[in-house]
Amino acid sequence: MDRITLSPEVEHVKRLIESDQRLGQLITFLGSVHIPLREDPFLSLTRSIIGQQISVKAAQTIFNRVLLLVDELTPQSLYDLSEEELRQAGVSKSKISYMKSLAENVLSNNINFSAFPQLNNEEIIKLLTKTKGIGNWTAEMFLIFSLGRLDVLSIADVGLQRAVKWLYNLDQSLDGRKCMREMSVNWCPYYSAASHYLWEAINRGYVDRFDTLEQARMEAK
Repeated sequence: MDRITLSPEVEHVKRLIESDQRLGQLITFLGSVHIPLREDPFLSLTRSIIGQQISVKAAQTIFNRVLLLVDELTPQSLYDLSEEELRQAGVSKSKISYMKSLAENVLSNNINFSAFPQLNNEEIIKLLTKTKGIGNWTAEMFLIFSLGRLDVLSIADVGLQRAVKWLYNLDQSLDGRKCMREMSVNWCPYYSAASHYLWEAINRGYVDRFDTLEQARMEAK
């Protein structure tokens, strides 16, 4: 599976439309959403570590530089790279430590990606967050964008928090985590399927350009 395709015709998306009228309006408005999956789990987590607290563009530039250092980026080839080589590629000292820790855990089989399909979300999060530099959010993004899990709710994702406030016409000053918890009660168990539509609303510029979904729909006519 190299991507997930969501549309109002998909059964679990239909259930979201039926269970949450407001989210259903957004789903119907956006239509089909295609989400590419990151098939190599080690590369996915390495990219996530590099991308922590920097822009997407900067993260991609640094990641590309790291890729150029080796014929193929694997746990062993990354572990063998010197700190100086990684620093020259733009990786910070702390992130080098995190990347090396991830590589070491994979090489020692403390993290066995082949076993992940048999593990539930909580087990995978617990396993990944034992690695220095991988927190709950990074593990949740891995579940969503590498494993394609549709039942993950990332309460701490600030983009989702912002999109939820926009969709439900909530005051932007409200606590984002609380808003997520309250508004997501009707999404169970397809939390990340709902999240994909909220991220898509951001990606298409609706959340930033329009005050409400109604305004976006009027503009699209």
